[in-house]
Amino acid sequence: MKVLCPIDFSKQSVSALHYAARVAEDMRADLHVLHVFRISQVVESFKELKEELHKKHLADVRSLIKKLPPSFSGKAKASVIYGEATSEILDYTSKEEMDLIVMGSQGNSSLQNIFMGSIAEEVVSKAMVPVLVVPSEQIVQYPPSSILLALDNQTLEHSFSFYIPLQLAKKWDNKIDLIHVANKDETAFPFDPFVGNFLQDYMGEAHLVKSKDVGFKLMDFVRSNDYQLLVMVKRAKGFWAKLFTKDHISEEIQRCFVPLLIVPE
Repeated sequence: MKVLCPIDFSKQSVSALHYAARVAEDMRADLHVLHVFRISQVVESFKELKEELHKKHLADVRSLIKKLPPSFSGKAKASVIYGEATSEILDYTSKEEMDLIVMGSQGNSSLQNIFMGSIAEEVVSKAMVPVLVVPSEQIVQYPPSSILLALDNQTLEHSFSFYIPLQLAKKWDNKIDLIHVANKDETAFPFDPFVGNFLQDYMGEAHLVKSKDVGFKLMDFVRSNDYQLLVMVKRAKGFWAKLFTKDHISEEIQRCFVPLLIVPE
């Protein structure tokens, strides 16, 4: 398996890198650390500056890898690419066949908060693999002591949506609790009956709550019950698909104060 961690050298992205290293170690995966940079093409000596910055950034990435905790014993690859961050991250993910992306939700400064925040939103929106967003400026427990999987009332056609969370639950010896936040009266049992088959012995308790504000109620439930990891399924259509439009992704990432694992349907 392969885990990708894009970084911008901010404190928050370095924290996400350490989280990614622990995930990679637990999943026996290779860790790829990627930095994407750009400079203005109107500057003098553009080619020379580009080459110089590439060498510097690559050395910086390798230095960060060397500073990972001794507990990380897996393979790590440093990469630096010139280009637009989101497209290069997604292109790298596809070409290198990444299984999971781990990234911070924000950068280090106000400008980086806007920049990295928008990149995380774009990556979550467009990635075809699971994306784990690590919240900034939060004390994040590892490994998580409890996992919550948020579901709608639609059928899931593929078990691979649960592969990453299930592998982590097995490694951490955790159950995965389920929650459905209904924004209207629902009389039928809201969970896909095949979820139990997908999660096997690692399925925990199931919760049904009602609220018109699904996102707010979900985060309130996470906080009230002290969950350490939230898993959401990115739908292609339906109500939950609306949660993964650009505007809603921004809101969910900003709201979430625990690591948020978003898996494609």
